[in-house]
Amino acid sequence: MHHCPTCKEKFLNTRNLALEDLACRVQYPCKYQAYGCTESLNCDTIVGHQAKCRYRLQVCPAAKPEIGRSWTGSYDDFKGHVKEDHLSKC
Repeated sequence: MHHCPTCKEKFLNTRNLALEDLACRVQYPCKYQAYGCTESLNCDTIVGHQAKCRYRLQVCPAAKPEIGRSWTGSYDDFKGHVKEDHLSKC
């Protein structure tokens, strides 16, 4: 978007430091909240947390999507999936 939808003026190429500061003070819930994570963190730490969150979705490394076999779930569910579907290979 290059123009304001209200006044149609061109946007300036400047940062709004006050809004950036405010946004970094807000506590954001982890995107894996629906899977059980209860963490809420500021903008400086949320991305790092989500990269290693124990509730992030895991994809089974033995999945074979080309034949319709795939599995995705939380880390806790992944342990059960391996025991149930891949115990003979472990």
